[in-house]
Amino acid sequence: MPLVNSTSDLLIRARCKLLTTEAWYGTMAAMFRWKECDRVPTIGVRVVDGGYVDCLYNPKFCDQLTVDEMMAVVQHEIEHIVLLHCVRTGTRDPRRWNVATDYIINGKESSPKIANLPEKEECRGIYYPEKWDNNLTSEELYDRLSKVRLRYKAPKKGSDLAKGWPKKDENGNPQDIIDGPPDATEEIEIQPGFDDHDIWAGSTVGEDEARQVVKDMVRQAGIKAGNVPGHLLGAIDALEEPCVNWKYELRQFMGRALGGKRRTWSRANRRQPEFGIKGRSNHASVKLTVCVDTSGSVNQKLLNQFFSELEMISQKFKITLMQFDHGYQCHDQYHRGDWKKLEIKGRGGTSFVECFKALEEKNLVGKCNLILTDGEATWPVERDYPVLWVIIPHGKPDAVTPPWGKYIFIEK
Repeated sequence: MPLVNSTSDLLIRARCKLLTTEAWYGTMAAMFRWKECDRVPTIGVRVVDGGYVDCLYNPKFCDQLTVDEMMAVVQHEIEHIVLLHCVRTGTRDPRRWNVATDYIINGKESSPKIANLPEKEECRGIYYPEKWDNNLTSEELYDRLSKVRLRYKAPKKGSDLAKGWPKKDENGNPQDIIDGPPDATEEIEIQPGFDDHDIWAGSTVGEDEARQVVKDMVRQAGIKAGNVPGHLLGAIDALEEPCVNWKYELRQFMGRALGGKRRTWSRANRRQPEFGIKGRSNHASVKLTVCVDTSGSVNQKLLNQFFSELEMISQKFKITLMQFDHGYQCHDQYHRGDWKKLEIKGRGGTSFVECFKALEEKNLVGKCNLILTDGEATWPVERDYPVLWVIIPHGKPDAVTPPWGKYIFIEK
């Protein structure tokens, strides 16, 4: 197949072809944010705040590929994301972790054969001994690699991959790099990889939050495209194992309530700067009510944890803080840092009925309404305004799961 002159055309054609031939991959790719970046030698992915997956690519690298090869590259990046490789490095040696994660994708017969891209020596991927088990996890393979000597084969001089090669001789020729225990009896030759794992360091979320982001993407792709590739079923099942990350869910819930930006005289209108036309601001534009259960069973440490997260997004809201236990205690406007000097009132039993009664009688119902509690009380009648239950469970979560509204559990 001939090369496409425009990188953007090539990516579009590759993604369109994925939608018709590998619909699940094509749907996943449509949810990435594709960003052209000359500083990236090839292509790579990361997960960032806001629930986004970025794919940064160098146009010169992409221009070397055919549409079919670009499809394989996109599939490879999607598998890195589904397997959460970019947020699982931890304190491991990045180079060996890169080798382990590429093997997990390239070494399986059912995976896209990135290692077999035709006539692209610098893109062939990695060679591995056939005796190694294809069913190892990335962590298990990394542990085995720590006992093996790796020879990183230098790319050809003049290739794009050679530009950033860390070891060169006095004439600028790339040199092999040998890494590993000097007494190791086994050596593996590593061909230069085609994708850039250094981008993984640009991920701004932890594993739990990335897991939730990817799980949401996989769920949408399954609904829109149907069948999931069989070799990824285990990895997708694993996405369901940990508890939902409460910080991620809190941000998602509050973000959905952010509606439009308000008009204000305090900001100039950028499009029509002449006098007499309001500008727009998203600061303090949404009314948020936070009801805190002060019945005595709410742990102060976890209360601090909750409010430290609330601080991160507080500038977007006009926050009213209400305290309640068996009845209404008090309410006041909340400003950043107030939680550090918060005077707890109440410490009796808990009544959600009285909580919602006070919300409505005192006209405190907001566009977002958060109830921070341990959940140990009788549930009130369902309301028709948005409520998020933020629950700190003492026992089994099932025992304090609300019968209505959205809810999240703060992990202890």
